[in-house]
Amino acid sequence: MNIIEHLWDHLKWKVHAQEPQPSNLDELWAVVEEEWYKIGKDVVDQLYASLPDRVAALKKAHGGNTDY
Repeated sequence: MNIIEHLWDHLKWKVHAQEPQPSNLDELWAVVEEEWYKIGKDVVDQLYASLPDRVAALKKAHGGNTDY
């Protein structure tokens, strides 16, 4: 239910899409930082807007697993 997990996943996909891939920790950090700052407000807004649906799914699942 925590939207930050989906934000981390978004960042992971952006980093994995880099060509060429970072070849050391310094390059990786630079790419992570660059992609983090590129995450648009629209991505965060979309995740935030999904909260009511997430809560409803959680209630429906009686606190169990959901598709989120």
